[in-house]
Amino acid sequence: MQGLRISAIGACFIICLAAMLVMVSCSEKEEVFVQPPFASNAELVDTPIQVPELNIELSPPVGWHPLDSAQLDNFRKMLGGTDLSREFYPVYPLVVFADSVTGCMMFIAQIEESETGLKQIAQHYKDFLEPRAKSSAINEANYLIGDIKTYYYMLHSAEVVNYKLIGETAPDKRYLIEYIIGGVVYAGLEPAVSASLATIKKMAAVPVEP
Repeated sequence: MQGLRISAIGACFIICLAAMLVMVSCSEKEEVFVQPPFASNAELVDTPIQVPELNIELSPPVGWHPLDSAQLDNFRKMLGGTDLSREFYPVYPLVVFADSVTGCMMFIAQIEESETGLKQIAQHYKDFLEPRAKSSAINEANYLIGDIKTYYYMLHSAEVVNYKLIGETAPDKRYLIEYIIGGVVYAGLEPAVSASLATIKKMAAVPVEP
């Protein structure tokens, strides 16, 4: 009888241990980042721009031009006064491009937070977006764009389409890239935006002279 009790206790221990291992395995399951569906097309994008502060480069859609210094300063002040910087993390736009014909624009901003892990930052951003999406549908994915692990969110409504990407090239180089496209012109601009997104990559290392 005692032997049976010991065997039962041993069996319970093994079952509990197996359950704990399964729980740990599930909680530590690695995120999967897949190749994005963006289609490269050199004819639809302009000259690549480099952002050394973030160690990143990309090509804006063809015909989109950077804001001048005064316009950029105004955009920074505007964005700094929104809920994004107050309730997410402070974001500092480094580059802003706009299409003077359609009024669409894109920006690359530094996320001024280096202590929190990127996964937690992305979750915080998603939590920030969801109550503000209103009638917009949110599509999300984890993409590997130019060897950069990227959290991707797309908000799509009849009025506006937003592409939002969060990534990092180093713990102190976290970024938010956003494209803001009017719903009326989205169908015509989608190929150029897709081609632009396909160009995102880390800046090439500068060879050190001996």
